[in-house]
Amino acid sequence: MIHKLKYIFPAALIFMASCTKEFLNVNTDPNNPTTIAVSKLLPAAEKGLGDALAIGGGNNGGLSEVLAVYMHQLSTRAEQDQYGATGSNFYIGTAWPKLFAASLSSPPLPEYGVLQNLEDIIANGTAAGNLRFVGIAKVLKAYTYSQLVDVFGDIPYSEANMLKSGILYPKFDDDATIYPSLLLMLDSAIADLNNTTAANALLPGASDVIYGGDKAKWIKAANTIKLKLYVHMRKI
Repeated sequence: MIHKLKYIFPAALIFMASCTKEFLNVNTDPNNPTTIAVSKLLPAAEKGLGDALAIGGGNNGGLSEVLAVYMHQLSTRAEQDQYGATGSNFYIGTAWPKLFAASLSSPPLPEYGVLQNLEDIIANGTAAGNLRFVGIAKVLKAYTYSQLVDVFGDIPYSEANMLKSGILYPKFDDDATIYPSLLLMLDSAIADLNNTTAANALLPGASDVIYGGDKAKWIKAANTIKLKLYVHMRKI
């Protein structure tokens, strides 16, 4: 028996030495990834934007819950029915973090804000050459900021969602300066969507719940938003 053990022990040591760190790394939680694919971030951003702008109840209510009353689309027995809505209104207060949150919200639905997800898509997609995703994210980003400007006026823009850079309290930019930069952003989005030299190893399809990854429709959307911005800017 002892004669056999002198062969077994060296073999066992060689086997243990050949094991990779990944095989033995039991401290990695598969349910809490450190990075998320752009194909997962895009539908989350699109749904979050819809929630933030929607008419709905509970945590899914958004700006339209208040603004639709001002447009006489809805009537309600609340302060907006007397044109008295303020920033403390529940639905306005719900929409703001849905768009701007740069850290995970509290349970039961932990999620980053729309703009943070879009920033991650733009950064990760650019690095990987997936410019179709980048172009869509830029269109959504420009549209999101245009809605915020229309409702709130001065908003965080140039320093927004820069928590990783150490900016905890972003400045509020003059609303009149934001629109021109959104036009440039839309031009950049169109260029990304039309780019024929990018790798685009990953293309948006079912992960794009708005247009199914249809490049032509996103370019048309970008141009439509540009027209809307120009119409608004004529009074500035």
